Amino acid sequence: MLVKRKKELQQQADGLSIEDAEQKLSETLRQADEIEAKIVKTTERSRILLKQIYQVSAQLEEAQFAGERYHALESQYSSDLKRLEFIIDGKLKEKKIVPPSNCPYCGQALENVPSVEENYIETAEIEYNKIKLHLSDLQTVIRDNDTKIDKLKDQLYGLDEENGYIEYKINDELKLAAADLQKKIVLFQDVIDMQKELYAIDKMSAELNTDAYKKENEEDFSIRTYNGRDSLTPETWKELSTSLNQMIKECGYPGDPESRLNKDTADVIVGAKYKKNEGKGYRAYLNTIMLFNLMKYFERKAEYAPHLLILDSPILSLKEKKYDISEKEAATKGMRHSLFQYMVDNCWENQVIIVENEIPEDVDYKDSYIQEFSKDEKNGRCGFLESEH
Repeated sequence: MLVKRKKELQQQADGLSIEDAEQKLSETLRQADEIEAKIVKTTERSRILLKQIYQVSAQLEEAQFAGERYHALESQYSSDLKRLEFIIDGKLKEKKIVPPSNCPYCGQALENVPSVEENYIETAEIEYNKIKLHLSDLQTVIRDNDTKIDKLKDQLYGLDEENGYIEYKINDELKLAAADLQKKIVLFQDVIDMQKELYAIDKMSAELNTDAYKKENEEDFSIRTYNGRDSLTPETWKELSTSLNQMIKECGYPGDPESRLNKDTADVIVGAKYKKNEGKGYRAYLNTIMLFNLMKYFERKAEYAPHLLILDSPILSLKEKKYDISEKEAATKGMRHSLFQYMVDNCWENQVIIVENEIPEDVDYKDSYIQEFSKDEKNGRCGFLESEH
């Protein structure tokens, strides 16, 4: 269960380490704070613009209302001027008419008839000039008011344009960017949580592995039959088990599981799976690691180390027809590459002879000697023994 859960978490974490996720989370939080500050600043600018729009709209409405009154008064002044012009013009034309000298009723001569025309015309002219002066002043005021209205309209248009752009920037840019950053924050936080769970799983696996090792190596004094494995001290078993676990990890076994040696079977357990339950290719791969690990132990500890290891088909390629191996059972390309590269890098003073149908091509073989057997007497070296064909 732990191995399965670990594999699921590694897939979900998408290769991000907890350090990378924490760094990306910190950077994303910083960007989110910057976006939030921009939203606050832009919103405040929008609030100021709305206040200015309200003020300018009020001024424009007031100017337009005053303009309506001015035009109404201008119309009244124009009507008054026309009325006075009509009166004055009529009176001037009356002067050309000769007044009657006799009474139209009794026929007697008219004497001492009072004349009021001059005073009437003079009063009308004074009123006409006064209204005309007022009209001229009013027209000046109207022109100034019309100019003010045009400026207020231009100002209001500019404020509306700026506020519209700000609202677009807030809703279609800043808020969308903030939402995207929030998704990233959740993602990186999930990765951190998953990596912490992976760490807990690795720690738990290591503890279980240690407990299982201790349990398997507890001395049972009730059994006195001879067992050659008992000649190995607990320290030896532990050292072999630890180095084996490390080599399996470095040789690319999928899922990076914890592994150990089982004292009862002298065989390897990977995760919770015994080697005998693995596929043919995986068993060959693990056998190779166990033998190489044992050779390295002899190199470190043995008084007379053989310094020699001969391996036959350590990775069981699909060309191994005699083993009837399926593609599913074969070791992966990464496992084969890592195993060969590890043996090349760690061979040191030992001689390792590997017989294999097909070796990985992407390995740095350094100064290794590679001999191809052609199985053809006339083409290269036919077989392992030059004298036998």
